[in-house]
Amino acid sequence: MKTMCPAGVAWSLALLLWSGSAAAQITDSYRLPPSKQNLEACRIAALALTPGTVERFELVWQQNVYWFRFDIRGRHEGEQRVYCDGATGHIVRVEPMAATLTLSRWSA
Repeated sequence: MKTMCPAGVAWSLALLLWSGSAAAQITDSYRLPPSKQNLEACRIAALALTPGTVERFELVWQQNVYWFRFDIRGRHEGEQRVYCDGATGHIVRVEPMAATLTLSRWSA
């Protein structure tokens, strides 16, 4: 029976671990990052809470937490801004958006 030197064992183990991690990286490269896995759940929850049309959404990094911010134009309530936690998929805050009035300099 042939014995391996400790350096050979360490090299074989390192090669085995490297090939395993490389395979994991290849198979997981198409998976969404954890911060974006709840995007669809957040969108559905936001629209269930505030029915309407999503005008805009953003992924916001704030206080070491990912948030999804949805600007929703509601049928009756006007525009609402809905914040959802990207890690849990739970709605955190809903705030009404102020109606902005834009005036032209040339209006009579």
